Amino acid sequence: MADQAAKSMNRFGLVVNPHSQRNKRGLPALREAVQSYGDLIDYVELDGIEALGRTLRRFADAGLPLVAIAGGDGTVVASMTEYLVRQPDLPRPAIAILSAGMTNMTAADIGLKGKADKALARLVKRFQRGEALWRSETLRRSPIVVSGGGMGPPQAGFFLGGAGIYQGIEYCRDRVHTLGLEAGWANAATMASLLVQQMIGGRLLKGQNVDWRWDGGEKQSDSLSVVVATTLDRLVVGTRPFWNQPRDPSQRSGFSVTLVQKPGAAFWWSLPRLLFGKADRKLNPKGCHSGEARVLELWMDSPFTIDGQLFDCHATEPLKVELGHSFEFVRI
Repeated sequence: MADQAAKSMNRFGLVVNPHSQRNKRGLPALREAVQSYGDLIDYVELDGIEALGRTLRRFADAGLPLVAIAGGDGTVVASMTEYLVRQPDLPRPAIAILSAGMTNMTAADIGLKGKADKALARLVKRFQRGEALWRSETLRRSPIVVSGGGMGPPQAGFFLGGAGIYQGIEYCRDRVHTLGLEAGWANAATMASLLVQQMIGGRLLKGQNVDWRWDGGEKQSDSLSVVVATTLDRLVVGTRPFWNQPRDPSQRSGFSVTLVQKPGAAFWWSLPRLLFGKADRKLNPKGCHSGEARVLELWMDSPFTIDGQLFDCHATEPLKVELGHSFEFVRI
């Protein structure tokens, strides 16, 4: 038994979504890299996302201390949902996210940078030098868990966006991804295009009627153009559209929330500070609410996104956003 446990600690799991955008191009290089590492990696290519739960269970039963995920934000959402919602009895290993999808916002903030095969090589090098070393390169972060609102089964992820955020994702998929740009350039192009359109004609951020309540406080009603809830520190192209909270994510007791009414002139003048300032900056722009929350309730009849995955929502019951259990994420 001791030999079996020691063997498990000297291996890690790698689950790959071969249908993720970058994996479609980079899978041969990733497969070749995995083969060169022999028995170090328990490698699984998913034949469908429904196989993910069985794979994570197998890794847990084998006692593997680290699980690497090669996929986009959607694959990460599915993995977090398995650990926190569908199979909450699973031990939570350290997680390494390899950027391999159409959108990789989560990997850019808490994952491994670069192409999947190159990132895997760095991970293997540290892993072979011992647990103390690779665990020294981790950060602890909690996903959010979203439930209710008529969305179906609860989901766990790192970013919820509603109103104009949802509209922006639809715009990106319809207009920008068809250009074949890499994820970072596609995100930048989408943001620039939407901001210019909004400043010229105000056609996109029209606002959605939303009732909301923050940490059990008074229920409020607003026409909101932006709804954001996240435990990430930086979003697309390095933006940080939340404030009035500790600068260091490890010092925060909840997740970041920003709610924005239809932007006026003062909003546009403040936009650089709103998007790129420090998280602990103290701002109170008119029509904006931003800070930390442990529970956010939203009553709205408009779709929303969790890490790029789209969901419908109905105001007959509140959509509840809560802080989930934390994981260690490897940053090498």
